[in-house]
Amino acid sequence: PDSTAEGAKEKDSGAVHDSKPGEKRSGDVALQQKRCDGVPNSSSVQLRRIDDPSFTQQSGKTAEFLVRSDESNWTITDSGDPKEALRTTMSNAVGLVNIGNTCYLNSLIQLYYSLPDFRRTIFGFRRRAADEEVSLNGDVLACIEFVEELQTLFAVLALGNQKHADPSGLIDALVKVSGGQLKIGGQEDVSESNQLVLDVVERAFASVGNGQHDTPNPVKSMFTSTFIQELLSDGKVEQKSGGETTSLIIGVSQSDASDIYLGLDEYAQADVEYRSEPGDDCDAQENGSGKAGGLTEMKSGKKNVWFTRLSPVVTLYTTRVRYNREINSTEKIDDYLAIDEVLTFDRYMQINRDAAVQARKKVAELKKERASITKKLNEYHKLKDPMGDGKEPAESTLTALMRAKKRLESSLQNDKAFEIVDIAQGEIFRAIALLENVFAQDYSRTQEWKAKTSELLAEEGLAYQNLGSEKYALFAVLVHSGAANSGHYWTYIRSRVENGEGNDETGTNVDGNLAWT
Repeated sequence: PDSTAEGAKEKDSGAVHDSKPGEKRSGDVALQQKRCDGVPNSSSVQLRRIDDPSFTQQSGKTAEFLVRSDESNWTITDSGDPKEALRTTMSNAVGLVNIGNTCYLNSLIQLYYSLPDFRRTIFGFRRRAADEEVSLNGDVLACIEFVEELQTLFAVLALGNQKHADPSGLIDALVKVSGGQLKIGGQEDVSESNQLVLDVVERAFASVGNGQHDTPNPVKSMFTSTFIQELLSDGKVEQKSGGETTSLIIGVSQSDASDIYLGLDEYAQADVEYRSEPGDDCDAQENGSGKAGGLTEMKSGKKNVWFTRLSPVVTLYTTRVRYNREINSTEKIDDYLAIDEVLTFDRYMQINRDAAVQARKKVAELKKERASITKKLNEYHKLKDPMGDGKEPAESTLTALMRAKKRLESSLQNDKAFEIVDIAQGEIFRAIALLENVFAQDYSRTQEWKAKTSELLAEEGLAYQNLGSEKYALFAVLVHSGAANSGHYWTYIRSRVENGEGNDETGTNVDGNLAWT
């Protein structure tokens, strides 16, 4: 089936587990930089800027397809074979045939095709003349062949009139360049496959990047961010090193996962154990799992990551599986994660370090106070079983008070089942009044705590109000549903025409209700 949202309704071929309606899902998140000034940003990861100036839908002959600007010639056949179905307009999304549990790769290709800058760069790739490629080894030539297959597939997606395209040539090229490590038929992890694709594209473009063959490398220009990592001990910077990355791995399972900023904050600052040698770069491992051995002891500290350049496209990987010690096996993570349509990254930039540190301290204080209030609220909302045997369900303090009050009131209604002996009615009336008084106090107290919690949350939101210029718009979400070792991938991609952009040649626009494909 195709890897568009419509194709997500279909099932993957092979022995995989598909999700049921309403099943929670988790997956990869792609953000697209939102800028209005047209100035290239100081970062590189994975998505198209909203201010992308133009998109030209080319037409002409490819090896197999004849494209006409007159779309009235495009008709749907009634052969019954979905592979022969034709799209009726060039604005229709083209699916990719699943040739054996390749949903993960099809979803990636759909995402990359939807990035105009990346697509144009791939179309512009030209390999060297044969005599200039004599010095290239077989691995590099395999990378070049992969990019040429990607060119062909992109051309079919852009210009062909078929509703589904066959990515077999591209997948065969990727299997070849992976040295057989990529196995068709078994399910692969999309994050590892994405890194493989980026590495192959980068090597191919690097092979032609000199002299008259100077071609911009899309991996470096679009997807690569640079950062500085600091290791702090007792509040002082002990080690500092630099690096680059094409993705941010967000461990949403380590927080309450209700806000993606929590995962980003954990990425940017974490407790670590590290080992340092005089004159050597530091080696840090999060969560106390540093490498064993070595000449020095592991030290506890904090890791800070500050980006010096953020790419136009930022890819966030959410943790997909975790190890469950109770069942001694891995399990799928289905934690809830809220993703804002626009994220700001100013608080993670090196240039904003001082302001971001002050904002983080303020937020930490507010969260500490809010956590204290939340703990009290939870104690009121989850009253422990008074018998202590675990047989009675927990209930809130307010509910327990009202239940006791109702019990006493029932005894005053001459109901033998609720009769209370050896206690005067006056005492019962005073007990009811006491319960009502306690209830009123507790209700007022919990309402005050709830109001204070909302107030603290609002203050947290204002802490970064002056750090909001590095905006990235949500562009795509790559989803996995199923189990830890099997399932199905597909991708939701925001349509370009949602922003009023259309096909320059045909003037075709997509209606608002088709904003997601």
